[in-house]
Amino acid sequence: MFSKLAVAFIAALASNLAVVNAQGGIVEVGTLTEFNPEIFTCESAAGTGPNIIAVSPALLQEFTCGHSVRVIFGTGSSVVTTIAVIGALDTSLTGGNIFGTPGVFSSLGLTPPGPFSITWEP
Repeated sequence: MFSKLAVAFIAALASNLAVVNAQGGIVEVGTLTEFNPEIFTCESAAGTGPNIIAVSPALLQEFTCGHSVRVIFGTGSSVVTTIAVIGALDTSLTGGNIFGTPGVFSSLGLTPPGPFSITWEP
């Protein structure tokens, strides 16, 4: 009896770990600062809506143009999220820092220009 229970527990644990790994588990930490792009670097992001972000060269290479991300602001019960699209490159950015259009700020209930501490999930 004990061995069947132990095997079932281990199988359930392994299943949950597989789900976490399948979801990627990648979280970028950085700041959000406003920008108003006139021309998007990424043609695939043009016309995708008001929530466009600019990222560093390394992140653009890793996640590519047009990739949707979830931007997260706040902690605990005051967390607000929005979906944005990687649509521009900015060589002044490093790490997980991003620039966002006014639409990103509006979706998060923030007043530009920032910077605000955020996390985001590619």
